[in-house]
Amino acid sequence: MNEAVRKIMKFLGLIEEDYADYGNTQARPYADPPVDEWNRAAAPAPAPMMRPQPVRPAPVNRVSSISILDANGEPIRARAVPPLGGPRGMSTVTSELDVDVFKPASFNEADRVSNQLKLARPVVLNIIYADAGLRRRYIDFTSGVVCAMDATIESLEKGLVYLVCPKGVTVSPEVKARLRANKYESF
Repeated sequence: MNEAVRKIMKFLGLIEEDYADYGNTQARPYADPPVDEWNRAAAPAPAPMMRPQPVRPAPVNRVSSISILDANGEPIRARAVPPLGGPRGMSTVTSELDVDVFKPASFNEADRVSNQLKLARPVVLNIIYADAGLRRRYIDFTSGVVCAMDATIESLEKGLVYLVCPKGVTVSPEVKARLRANKYESF
């Protein structure tokens, strides 16, 4: 029984094998490989280590990343084009129909401001008829949305009406005047 347990433990690797079990062999678990002197002399000596030199790119004569050639084979030079209607990437709203006028009745409608900004539409937040607690909550919520979406907020009526524009969108002064004349009601 003792021998059976010992064999199982050897099989599982829990004990080392006894090299005496193999007979008259010497216990050499790590033997050095034989060295052949004849092959060693015939092998070439290793080359001395040299520091790698950086490879410099060949100069390229390019005007731009895309070269367009004229009839004579000369590259065409790009010329500046003045922006149309404001800074590059900006769009200006010129119709009051493109502005969403929002008069909230409860705070459950707060996501309408963020949804319109996601659609790149400006929003007029009209909180004239809301109670003081709801006004404060809407101003705080809208300020957070403006900060998160990198939008802009502008007061049209002191503390009561705000114009919220998404990034890259401006509202023309004429549209603001028409909104003010219409008392910030929807069209």
